[in-house]
Amino acid sequence: MSQIVDTIAQNAGFFFILLAVMWAAQFVLAYVQMRRFNRRILEVRQWGKTAVGLGGDRYRGRAYAVLTADEKGNIVNADFFSGSTVFARVRPAPEVVGMTIDQILADPEAIPTSKKGRLAFVSAATYLKEAFQAKPNNQPSHA
Repeated sequence: MSQIVDTIAQNAGFFFILLAVMWAAQFVLAYVQMRRFNRRILEVRQWGKTAVGLGGDRYRGRAYAVLTADEKGNIVNADFFSGSTVFARVRPAPEVVGMTIDQILADPEAIPTSKKGRLAFVSAATYLKEAFQAKPNNQPSHA
């Protein structure tokens, strides 16, 4: 047992350097993942109002849904992002394209994905509905 402790003590610097390198690699990969996700959002914003919804939690994993709707509330683009590693990617969700915001909110079970995926799509649809109901900033309110 003392031999193991001596070996660890002699190589402690190496272990800390290895830990720092692994942490830096994780940071770089997370940054690349974030940039890829943000680029995709900028791309789909050109097609209409866009919202990002979140489902799941910290312990069981999170899922993100990106919905883009035209001026009538029809979904023109849907993307899904889920995974517990920095290698997770945004994937298209063609089964949601063509639905309306109200259809997603009324029957989330119609979306063929996981529970946290459905929660993410409902969250994004809720944000879109609020955005469509909001008054533009340049119009005066009439009381």
